[in-house]
Amino acid sequence: MRMYSVTGANFARTAASDLLELLAPSTAIIQLHRVWIEQRTEFGDAQSEQIVTSLRRVTGAPTPGSGGSTPTPVQLFPAGAAAGATARAGATTALTGGTNVILMTRSWHVQAGFEIVYAPEERPVFSPSTRFLMTLDQTPADSITFDVGCVFAEMG
Repeated sequence: MRMYSVTGANFARTAASDLLELLAPSTAIIQLHRVWIEQRTEFGDAQSEQIVTSLRRVTGAPTPGSGGSTPTPVQLFPAGAAAGATARAGATTALTGGTNVILMTRSWHVQAGFEIVYAPEERPVFSPSTRFLMTLDQTPADSITFDVGCVFAEMG
């Protein structure tokens, strides 16, 4: 099992959108260990709001979102193999098509951030060529600058 981290940083959102997409390689599965969302701009009481986020599994042949950045997963153990998985953070257009299954929807306070560290028996698994997708499911009250990421294992 090889462990990786991928982070997308410093992108602003004013509407519902895809925050993070991770595509498992065609030759391996990926397993999520941790996911997070933080923000850099909403600190006063006037900006206080709840945000709704979904974690999804997407199979089939979807059309990926465009724009954003394509961060490279980073090895957590030295001398490991480069990740086969690919990532996109802060897409400006949403992924469409494929079979989209919501694994979890959570509401979280924008000033507190959002983080899940999965217990071993709860870790979602994504088959080869399957996508993990983290979405912002609502339009925020104003522009929010996000940092997002995940830690995952790649096996195969």
